[in-house]
Amino acid sequence: MARIRIKDGKKLIVVLVCLIFTGGIVFVGLPKIIEREEALIEVVKVKDQIEANIQITSEMLTKVEVGKYNLPGNVITDTKEIVGKYSKATLFPSDNLVSEKFMELRDNKDNFLYNLEDDKVCIAVTVPTLAAALSGKVQEGDVVKIYVYKKEAREGAQTLENTGTATIIDFPELSYVEVVGITNSKTEDIKEVTETLEKEKELNMKSYSNHNNIPSTIIFKCYPEQAKKLVEAENLGIIHIAFVTRDVAKKESLILEQKKLLDIKASPVANMKNTDSAETIGSTGSVDPGETTHTTGTITPSIINEPVNNALNNNTNSGNVDHGFGLD
Repeated sequence: MARIRIKDGKKLIVVLVCLIFTGGIVFVGLPKIIEREEALIEVVKVKDQIEANIQITSEMLTKVEVGKYNLPGNVITDTKEIVGKYSKATLFPSDNLVSEKFMELRDNKDNFLYNLEDDKVCIAVTVPTLAAALSGKVQEGDVVKIYVYKKEAREGAQTLENTGTATIIDFPELSYVEVVGITNSKTEDIKEVTETLEKEKELNMKSYSNHNNIPSTIIFKCYPEQAKKLVEAENLGIIHIAFVTRDVAKKESLILEQKKLLDIKASPVANMKNTDSAETIGSTGSVDPGETTHTTGTITPSIINEPVNNALNNNTNSGNVDHGFGLD
C-alpha cells in the first residue's frame, strides 16, 4: 500500500510540473511570440525592378511596414544608407534590401567613363600590330607617348610601296597620354580576357586557346586638344605607342606638365608667336626654297623624314621635309 502511494505521488508531481510548464508556454511564451510576429517595422524597398550596376536614387525607393519577425538584422531602414550606391544584382520590389546587395562603385570595366573628370574626354585609336601596341605590354593606367608613322608617295608615283618618303611625326600634344582601356578585335577587355586565360590554363581547360588577348584598340583619357590630335594621328598613318611610366606619382606630374604645355600654347600670346614651319629632325632631304610649309595644329610637331627605297628601279630616293599634316 505504501509503495502504491509513493508511485501515485511521483506521478502527481510529474503531472503538476507538466501543467506548470504548459501554462508557462501558453500564458507567457505564446503571447510574446504573437507580439513579436505582429510587431511592425518600416523598411526600404524598391518601387520597381532595378537591374545590376544601376546607381540608386531616392526616387527609386519607398518605405513600407512589414512584420519584424524573421527580418535580417541588417535590413535597410533608411534610404540614406543606399542612395548613391550601385546595385550588385537585380533588385525586385519584394526583396528585403540589405547592405550586401549594394556597392560604392559601379562594377564593370567601364568605370573610367563614369568617373571622368569634367575637363577630359576618352577616345580610342587603332593599333594594327603588336609592335605598335608595345608588344601587348601596355596596361591600363600607363602613361605613354604617341608617334605616328606616315608614308607618302612622291609626285607621280603609282603606289606608296614603290617610292616615297617615310615620315615619323612627334606631336608635342601627345607627349603624355594616359591609357584607360585596351580591347581586342571583339571589343573584349584585354585585362578580363587575360585573367580568364590564366584561370583556364591553371585548370588545364582546352577552351583557353579560343580567347584573344592581342590589343586591337587602346582607349586614352586626355584633354580635348589631345583628342583632336589623336584623331589626326589615327587618320595620318600608323600610331605607335611608346611607354613612359607606370609610377603613380610620376604619372600625375607628367600629366600636369602636359596640361601646362597645352595651356601655354592655347594662350593668345603663344599663338601669335607660333610659326607655320614644321621642325625637322634628322631629315635626309632638303626643303625647296620656293615651297611654303604649314601645319594644322597650334603646337608645331617634330618630323623625322627617311627615304624609302624604290623597289622598282633599285635606286634610293632622297627624302623631303613633310610640308603638311593633311592627306592629299
